Order: sequence, then structure tokens, then C-alpha cells
Amino acid sequence: MPLVRITLAAGRPAAFRRALADGVHQALVDTAKVPPDDRFHVVQEVSPENLIWDAQYMRTGRSATER
Repeated sequence: MPLVRITLAAGRPAAFRRALADGVHQALVDTAKVPPDDRFHVVQEVSPENLIWDAQYMRTGRSATER
């Protein structure tokens, strides 16, 4: 069973979190041949100031605290 951990800045609606997890799972099913009923995802929300990365990492030019 693959374990998927998704960490997001807090504040996204439940429907967004579910859609994101659904998309990740479908990608695993399609590309890694994971069985469709073999799913274990953890979606964790953290305060934006606790997501720290280089501003150029995703080429957005903004950090989480600037969003």
C-alpha cells in the first residue's frame, strides 16, 4: 500500500483537498499500476509561515507567507 502525504498551507476548502488527493491517486493508478482500491493518503494543513522554501523553487517568485 503506497502512503501519500500531502502538505498544504491552511485554508483550502475540503473539496480542493479531496480533488487534489483524487488526482494524485489517479496518477498512481495510471502510472504505477496501484490497484484503485489501494489508497492511504494523509492531507495535512499547516500555517503558511511553517512552509518555508526557496522562492525560486516553483518559479513563482513568492514564498508561502507572501500569498
